[in-house]
Amino acid sequence: MVDVKDSSLPKSLVKNLLETGQRSFIAAPFFDEGRPVAAVAVVMATAARKWSPDEVALVEAVAVQVRGAAEFARGRRRDLEGRLRQRAFFRDVLAGVTDGKLILCDNVSDIPPLLPTTTSPIPLGQRRGLSRLRHAAFDAAEACGLSMATRHDLVTAVGEAAMNAIVHGCGGSGRVSYDVETATVRVRIEDRGDGIRMEDLPRATLARGYSTKESLGHGFKMMLQTADRIYLLTVPRGR
Repeated sequence: MVDVKDSSLPKSLVKNLLETGQRSFIAAPFFDEGRPVAAVAVVMATAARKWSPDEVALVEAVAVQVRGAAEFARGRRRDLEGRLRQRAFFRDVLAGVTDGKLILCDNVSDIPPLLPTTTSPIPLGQRRGLSRLRHAAFDAAEACGLSMATRHDLVTAVGEAAMNAIVHGCGGSGRVSYDVETATVRVRIEDRGDGIRMEDLPRATLARGYSTKESLGHGFKMMLQTADRIYLLTVPRGR
């Protein structure tokens, strides 16, 4: 409980309070690691007065709620900043150890667009979906005039990526696109899984034999050996 004129508030704040007709208020302090860093005036009056214990208790209860919300928001912000720093670190590491082959994307806009000639989405949860996608990739590579060895490498990479979507990603779909003029083939595979946890990224993408399910777990290693570039966007389901 503070009388504006008798308080130790900064002169500029006292002036502003007096100009708005305030003479008395109850202030709720905010602390950071035990040190008061701010005081928020929760209740004000236009005349000097004595506040009752019930009024003070009510203001204190409101202040607790406000402080709790502020601390929660600050914790969420720090947690988000930590995750962003961790993701940036992994992105640099994965690109470095794979000579730029594996690019960890932050959002869809980081993924190169589909090329002029594009197939319709091929469902991977349906029977023969994997075979159809592999054949579409082979045909696209053939149309671009790529060597037989390159065609088979592409089919291998596409097959591994599609199997990951089927086994770990609850199915999904794939699209093959290509540009004859630049002799470029791009295959985009999307799934409905929960994504790869950030702490699992290095092992899931680089460690031979690592898997979170009963499979050989060589998918990413095979893709890195047979594809020119892999763009990976992994986020929790629903995002």
